[in-house]
Amino acid sequence: MSKVSKLQGLIAVDKPIGYTSNDIVTFLRLFMAHLVKPNKYSIPNRDTDLVQIDDPSHSSKQTKPGQKKKYQHKWPQGAKAGTFIHFLYNSSILIREGLGQAGTLDPLATGVMVIGLQKGTKQLSYFLNSSKKTYVATGKFGSSTDTYDSTGSVTQVSPILSTVTEEAIRDCLKKYFTGEIMQKPPLYSALKVNGRKLCDLVRECESKGESTDHLIPQERLITIYSISLENYSCEDQTFVIRVECSSGTYIRSIVNDLGVKMGTLAHMTQLRRVSQGPFRIPEDKDFNEDTCIPLLTVDDLINYEKMDEFCNNQKYIRLINEYIESVKAEIEASKQNVEKAGQKRQREEDNEDEEQAEK
Repeated sequence: MSKVSKLQGLIAVDKPIGYTSNDIVTFLRLFMAHLVKPNKYSIPNRDTDLVQIDDPSHSSKQTKPGQKKKYQHKWPQGAKAGTFIHFLYNSSILIREGLGQAGTLDPLATGVMVIGLQKGTKQLSYFLNSSKKTYVATGKFGSSTDTYDSTGSVTQVSPILSTVTEEAIRDCLKKYFTGEIMQKPPLYSALKVNGRKLCDLVRECESKGESTDHLIPQERLITIYSISLENYSCEDQTFVIRVECSSGTYIRSIVNDLGVKMGTLAHMTQLRRVSQGPFRIPEDKDFNEDTCIPLLTVDDLINYEKMDEFCNNQKYIRLINEYIESVKAEIEASKQNVEKAGQKRQREEDNEDEEQAEK
């Protein structure tokens, strides 16, 4: 059995700030290329092959509208990892199943990033659509930005009201940000519109001087399972919230909307995903060695022994399988609830039709 064929299943890496999720996946893809053809592909170097961007925003990584990326076979020093993703993705040296990720993290964000290796990509759907995620976010009152976080441009500045207190923030979170709520995603987001990322379409319109009003996303239903205020500093008007939520939730939208509900403005300055499914950062207060799986570091991704040990850890495999089975039950229950709701609506419509006919 070849080395690369032993790297199967799901892993999770602690993504550092300043990298896109695609950067991390491509970095790992390069290492797998090395395992297949070590004479042709060297072990990737984090200092030269995974270059951290100074401004952790998407804008510095976009090609101009209509411009095609150029892909090369060599990896020049200082090149961005994402530049070569298509070359490696389509290369015959890699097995077809390839790699995949269970939800992207913005360059500003850090923490749990779930990656599927080869056959493990088939399990990613249970993490993409069904898994609960826990985040710890830092926000700042007094101003809003176009991206809802500190990577964007300031759009408005507002004075801090005396009514913004720790107690008032807790009450606001409980009243407006608990349970099933409607949320409008940020305009600068990775939501797909006709197969393209919304943020790319927005920047394309801006470069042409066109309005982006037609691109404003619609509100959608999300679930906040729990939310709490972890810290609030009246002196510098910063706050820290902990959120357990459904997939599709934008934490920066919560921070932005919290500012509005408090009668001022706010934007997010830090974000850390502390858990997704059974994967959890070890320093988190809810980490349990018996039920949680710790994370690999970026440097571990090019350490075959650590990768092999993680992928073939029977305890981790058991916890992942147990989680998937629990999610399957939730999905089935959700389908039944949807069917029941549909049947109820149909009965109500039939009753209305009968009443109209009698009249």
